[in-house]
Amino acid sequence: MKLFEGWRSAAAARREAGRRLDRAAAGLRGEEPKGGPPVGALVLGALGGAFAAFLLDPQRGKARRARLRDQSAAALRRVGRQTERVGRLVGSRVSGAQQALANRETDTSPANDATLTEKVESELFRDPSIPKGSININAENGVVVI
Repeated sequence: MKLFEGWRSAAAARREAGRRLDRAAAGLRGEEPKGGPPVGALVLGALGGAFAAFLLDPQRGKARRARLRDQSAAALRRVGRQTERVGRLVGSRVSGAQQALANRETDTSPANDATLTEKVESELFRDPSIPKGSININAENGVVVI
């Protein structure tokens, strides 16, 4: 029985120390002290204990740790590949924008009257309802005559 009495008094001392720490932390933050145990710390401790028990299990712990290590490495490799892809995409877009800026002043007008005539014919005769044989298209000094 003495063993249980000592355990109860040690547990009571731990609870009291936790309460004092909570009150001190609340006072430093300027809050009113709350009653009861810190629920967040209890939940975090329970999750940490469950995770440790899961990984340190004598029968399956080694396999679980190996799988966790492998899955973590695979996730890091995936993130690395995705980062590399995004980097290449950004680089190619920047390069394309540079090229567009460098070549924006180019003249898009046709080189001569024959090229201008061909461009007008290709645009006009795309429509199948326009008769090709009955229309004459000529270009003279950059002016198109239909």
